[in-house]
Amino acid sequence: MFSTIFKHELSYWFKKPATYIFTTIFFLVAIFLAASSAGIFDGLTVTTGSSKIVNSPMAINGMFNAMAIFLFFLFPSIIGVSVYRDYKSEMHSILYSYPFKKFSYLSAKFLSSFLVVLFIILVAGIGIFIGFRLPGTNSEIVSAFNFSAYAHSYLVYIIPNVLLFGAIVFGVVTFTRNIAAGFITVVLLMFVQSVAESFLSNPDNRFWTALFDPFGGQAANYYTRYWTVAEQNELMPPFKGVVIYNRLLWLGIASLVLAGVYKLFSFSQNAFSFSFKKAKGERMTKQNFGGITRVEIPEVTYDYSFWNDIKTTWKLSNIDFKYIVKSWPFIAILIVGLISLLIFALTAGELFGTKTYPTTWQMLLLPGTVFTFFINLLTFLYAGMLIRRGEIAKANHLVDVTPVKNWTLLGSKFIALLKMQLVLLAVIVVAGVLFQTYKGYYNFELGHYFYEVYVLLFIHFVIWAFLAMLVQTLIKNPYLGLFALLVLLIGLPLLSLAGIEQSVFKYNQGSNYQYSDMNGYGSSFSRYFIYKTYWFVGGLILLILAGLFWMRGITFSFAERFKIAMKRLNVKTIGTLAVLSLIFFGIGGKIYYENNFLNDNRSAKEGEKLRVKWEKDYKKYENYAQPRIVAVNVDMNIFPKTRDFKSSGTYKMINKTNEVIDSVFLNHNGYPSTFEFNKPNNLVLEDTVQNFDIYQLEKALQPGDSLELTFTVHNKPNTLLRSHSPVRGNGTFINNTQLYPSLGYSSAGELTDNKTRKKFDLPENDLKPHPSDSTSFREYLYSKRCRLDRF
Repeated sequence: MFSTIFKHELSYWFKKPATYIFTTIFFLVAIFLAASSAGIFDGLTVTTGSSKIVNSPMAINGMFNAMAIFLFFLFPSIIGVSVYRDYKSEMHSILYSYPFKKFSYLSAKFLSSFLVVLFIILVAGIGIFIGFRLPGTNSEIVSAFNFSAYAHSYLVYIIPNVLLFGAIVFGVVTFTRNIAAGFITVVLLMFVQSVAESFLSNPDNRFWTALFDPFGGQAANYYTRYWTVAEQNELMPPFKGVVIYNRLLWLGIASLVLAGVYKLFSFSQNAFSFSFKKAKGERMTKQNFGGITRVEIPEVTYDYSFWNDIKTTWKLSNIDFKYIVKSWPFIAILIVGLISLLIFALTAGELFGTKTYPTTWQMLLLPGTVFTFFINLLTFLYAGMLIRRGEIAKANHLVDVTPVKNWTLLGSKFIALLKMQLVLLAVIVVAGVLFQTYKGYYNFELGHYFYEVYVLLFIHFVIWAFLAMLVQTLIKNPYLGLFALLVLLIGLPLLSLAGIEQSVFKYNQGSNYQYSDMNGYGSSFSRYFIYKTYWFVGGLILLILAGLFWMRGITFSFAERFKIAMKRLNVKTIGTLAVLSLIFFGIGGKIYYENNFLNDNRSAKEGEKLRVKWEKDYKKYENYAQPRIVAVNVDMNIFPKTRDFKSSGTYKMINKTNEVIDSVFLNHNGYPSTFEFNKPNNLVLEDTVQNFDIYQLEKALQPGDSLELTFTVHNKPNTLLRSHSPVRGNGTFINNTQLYPSLGYSSAGELTDNKTRKKFDLPENDLKPHPSDSTSFREYLYSKRCRLDRF
């Protein structure tokens, strides 16, 4: 009977479109990652040469494991659903009447889904192999194909990890009959693993960290930590000692989990659930002992006004919100998020090993990557669960025939998502205040908390909610929709590797805000809100499209749904879409025009070529003798209201070398500047791209002779999107930057920091950067209450 069930399950999975969708996504992602690392997009780390081989056994192992970890989010939809599907279709009562054994049933279900997952990751491995050898990759950093490297990663790490996590998810979903519980399990397992790894990060605990790491990465790192580059390029990751112990340990745990599932499962098994409320038995007493009573039925009034639709939307959103906050996925991830915030707070606020006060802005840095990922994960998950809630409860046909407008149903679920996000954002405030109280710091700055959380952060998650509503409306399976949204969330920042670097083309990306106690949010505030306004308008367009494709009744194909959407288009909808599109493309066009036409905007590839050209053209001047600056007189005029500056100064220079100097090399920045020497000279080279000039003196500078340089420098006018000045709006100080020219040749590294980087877009990553990574380290020191003796 095992073979019959096993063949049926495999046939089911390989006839299901979702299997091929998952496989295609992983295949393309694998090709993209491998090709990117091999230099197909001419990235910064590979085109100028590299000593590391990108397809070495260690590199393949790391890439394989990264893909497998991402695959874990599919376990509830593949491995977990194998037994759950029989209960969902209500065929279990008939199926369980057949004379097959429990072992045959469970083993066939698990092994079939287990093989499907291995098939998907195997195809991803083929994608990695193809990606390394696509036309345009850098052959110098790609070695010959090594089958043993792929086989080692697949057999030693992938199969045991899939077996372990798959067994846990299989058991959880089987006994709870809830796929959402499987997602909770995956999140909890990853969270527990990361917390355990952080607690065992002490070098003295390296052996135990390697032994108890379920992924096996720390076990491999135990031996490869101090390998040279040559060893990393050539040697196979070791399979000995702690690696073997680690693999045997977790294979044993996986076997125990499967044995437990077999022991506890029965064909009459009920879904496992628990509640904090204790059921109370109440005695019912019949009340209608009298005769026939006349009942006055009130007259029904119908109200189809717009105001009534608004009230209906709000009341339905309250019902959906209660459904969210009472569900275990929300409660579990909320608790995990709160714990993660408090754990990260323990190590926050250290400046080079020195502990500082837990100020409010430091507490607002705690959400970081983990908690913001949890908020997006819940937004993506519940967008699908709310849209399919009627179908899950098998009441969708009753809901479809109610006289409630489509936009009311859609809007209520969207508002419920926003309410959920507001609750999750409140956790940031609660965690921050709790930790400050614990540390004895009572300057809570609640206004700062609420402003940043509910004004700046909230709009970021609202924009993701717009996209989640559209994707989950178009995709019938909420868990497939969740996976697609996670791919977008993780993949959009990676588009930079493919040459799509500007945030105007990447959903919900843009210049981020930065805060300091001295300057507040400064000029970063306006840039942040322009980008968020741009994507918010785009999100409204997506929400209207979701309303057009809203499922009502029975539909069988996307073509049918598209026809229905076209029929729903009316003058109001077309007009609204036209206005929003005009605003969206208007703002986007303004951003693109200012970034690319009014200002220099170099790609990473162009920046790299510029640095290479700098070295090739001017490296020969590195050891040329130059006069030494012995006196500086500078006048600086700062205009805080407009954040402008105008400066002038004089350098007094003396030739302190034993050589005759006939030319002066002037290395300056891109600010509008003028330069004038007090001795006759000729400008023989003016490089306006590299900002490097060579002045030939008519009379050479003898040893001991002096020379004066008079210069002026000012900034271009600032705009809402571009800050061309280091002046701070409060007028107290300017950003620590190179304003004035220097003499002689500077390395390419200096060029990158002081010239090329100035021409890139401002930092546009999703998450708020730590102040030490911002453009003003001096602000960071001031906000830490550190004193600077010199400016």
